[in-house]
Amino acid sequence: MEFAITGLDDMIALAGRDNMPNVNASIASGMTRYIQDWYRERGNDYFDNPALPTHGAGRKDTNWAQGIPDRWSEGPSDADSFSIVFGEGGDRYGLALKIKGGTVSATSAKCLTIPIAPEAHGRSVADYERDMGVELFRPRGHDTLCYSLPDGKLRAVYKLRYSQFFRPWPEAVPSTEELGALATVMACKLFEPFADGERGGSASDGWYDSDYKP
Repeated sequence: MEFAITGLDDMIALAGRDNMPNVNASIASGMTRYIQDWYRERGNDYFDNPALPTHGAGRKDTNWAQGIPDRWSEGPSDADSFSIVFGEGGDRYGLALKIKGGTVSATSAKCLTIPIAPEAHGRSVADYERDMGVELFRPRGHDTLCYSLPDGKLRAVYKLRYSQFFRPWPEAVPSTEELGALATVMACKLFEPFADGERGGSASDGWYDSDYKP
């Protein structure tokens, strides 16, 4: 995410363009910590959807969101803008897919295996067969992987798809309005030394308060 401070031209002029890279870097540092706190406060349960069929007895908690806060970091900053990045080097958490939505297609495998039973959540097909002591198979004419119950009925565990569309969930990240308000407050705070006549001063991000809510 890239941001530019706007509407504060007088303050920027007072600070001097040569000080803006430091100001923007300090804002990026404070905002990174704000976003990290935002995810820590919500925890894993925030990302769970109880309406899905994978909620129920036997569901394995993958703690999917536990590592998200520390994956946010400061990106490049200069005199004109600053940036905050997630998962530098790769988004292995798939957070971008949750935020923006999109289609995932099978690559090396013939089909995607999408869990539809609670105990299949967080388990691969091989792990499921090993952990549950069953053998999964695809019944003729069906796009599911099942196993046989003692009464002869079948229990579906995974659905098979060549691709799967995921609807966007913008609430998986702080809103741009929230972050924009935060950036403006931080900028004004960082401009205070310059407004007080300390033109040679340097911006600091030490003021950031984790209890702040824009």
